[in-house]
Amino acid sequence: MAILAATLVIDGKKLDNVSLFFKTFRKQENDDWKLIRSYIETGVPYENIKKIQFN
Repeated sequence: MAILAATLVIDGKKLDNVSLFFKTFRKQENDDWKLIRSYIETGVPYENIKKIQFN
């Protein structure tokens, strides 16, 4: 799984909200990777990003 967070910078100031992009891949028998799920969550407060924990 790949998770990316992005925000816009306008006139040198970051917006307060970010977008999260989730991509889930599955390894195929020929060792290639196939995208099996893609999801975007928009308008996430930047402060909430700091609270995300992955185990």
